[in-house]
Amino acid sequence: MMMDLACEVSWRRGAINSLTCDQFSRLDFLDSNHDDFIVIPPSQKFGYQRQFEIPFRLAFRVAEFITAERKQFLSHKGWSESRTQNRVFISEQGGEPLENQTISQIFGDAFKVLGCPRGANIHSFRRKFANDLIDEEILHRLELGLDTSEISIATTVAFKMGHSNPESLKPYINKRLSRIVKRHKKLKENRVQTLEDENRALKERIALMERDWIRSK
Repeated sequence: MMMDLACEVSWRRGAINSLTCDQFSRLDFLDSNHDDFIVIPPSQKFGYQRQFEIPFRLAFRVAEFITAERKQFLSHKGWSESRTQNRVFISEQGGEPLENQTISQIFGDAFKVLGCPRGANIHSFRRKFANDLIDEEILHRLELGLDTSEISIATTVAFKMGHSNPESLKPYINKRLSRIVKRHKKLKENRVQTLEDENRALKERIALMERDWIRSK
């Protein structure tokens, strides 16, 4: 569940770890008629209190986790809800809220077992989200002929990620913009070449049909 939140909405570990059960109450879902669900992670970098839209299906899964696996776990251990401080993610050792460093250790150990590069951790999902979002934004702007300047793309991406400094994204955008523009240009050249080849083949076929028609006269 933590991995899905990190991958799909790019929250930092502290934001994910601070989520409370009350934020995913059934009443909220019954009243919702939207594709997305608004959440304000209690803990955000620099003390921000920004709203984020998460896919409704993902929010529903969190709610199901709270009322199913989490509730069953507490019941199995014989622990009261009070020790959890209403937090969604709790320690299997005592039922208390997880420490942020514990989350890093959980993901770090998992990545190590999978043979991932050194340094891979839960924050890797945020970097992946940023790169994917940058690529999507660049391609969208190229297709529509919109502004592809670094600062314009950085501002849009930073807003969606709750990032406070768009300027810090510019080096990443510059690198990916250069690669995608080259690839986009190459694809267009390939399409043009394909059309030219088809046109040449059609002309040759028409010329052959004309010769056959003349000979039949």
